Amino acid sequence: MKFLLLCLFLTPFLATIAMEETPDELTLLLQNFDGRIGVYATSLDQEKEINLNADDFFPMASTRKVILAKYILTQISEEKLSQNQKVSISPEDLVPGTGIIKTDFTEKDKKREYTIQKLLETMMIHSDNTAADLLMRETGGYEVIDNYLQENSIQNIRFGTDIKKWLKAHVIKTALFHETQESVLQSKQAPWYLKCIARIIPLLQSEPTQISFNDETTNIATPRALTMFLKNVYEAKTTRSETNADLDLLSLMKRCETGKNRIPKWLPDNATVYHKTGSGAMGICNDIGIIEEASKVTFVSILIKNSTKPMHTL
Repeated sequence: MKFLLLCLFLTPFLATIAMEETPDELTLLLQNFDGRIGVYATSLDQEKEINLNADDFFPMASTRKVILAKYILTQISEEKLSQNQKVSISPEDLVPGTGIIKTDFTEKDKKREYTIQKLLETMMIHSDNTAADLLMRETGGYEVIDNYLQENSIQNIRFGTDIKKWLKAHVIKTALFHETQESVLQSKQAPWYLKCIARIIPLLQSEPTQISFNDETTNIATPRALTMFLKNVYEAKTTRSETNADLDLLSLMKRCETGKNRIPKWLPDNATVYHKTGSGAMGICNDIGIIEEASKVTFVSILIKNSTKPMHTL
């Protein structure tokens, strides 16, 4: 509920606050909040902003898929990748967590093929983890994305690993995940794809990893950095006519089907929302987005970590 109230609070308040202020109402709203929250919101002209722990690092979770999608779309616009390029997926490529690709597999399937475009749509609309890792593999790995960020002077956004390894470090080691794994393997009713993923877990555990549970350098960003990334994408849609990457990214974000109870909840009917959510273990509950309402444009990132509350109560 706090996340919903926060989203309701942010957009209209941008019209009245002064630069660099954290409104008293926001501080009051978040009193006794269970966890740590970071917010950075600004208007198109940046004359107004809300700043709450905006320069602290938070786990991105699936909000990082926006950055990956922008890189892939740029590669397509530069004809280094093709939308119709096909990628083979085997059961071993399936990644736990959100997504729909794993439901496409049957027990008899040894592999399936998806185009780059289909993987992009599945990653952004359904937050598919398998699609994200496959796209990252096609680019050459997370190091390529980190280099892209550095080359474009995009600071305070760090990848550092793929999703499967991040899940290994932050989810698969938990007792709850092990209990779920055992129940899935023993269940006669569990879908085949869940059993397939459960069998992958021991393989993940056997792989060496340098990622610790409390890692502060992997898959992280500041709210300010993510908001400014979105602002640059939005502004570029009219200033860089030679590429469709920014327009295509906004189109994908507009079709996002996850997090309907986050930024989009209770916004006015005339508002258009482009957003991407992120969720995970360690009390992670994120949403970053762009809100168009009449002549106003608001860019906002809301990142939560270390909450012990169930996701639906945030």
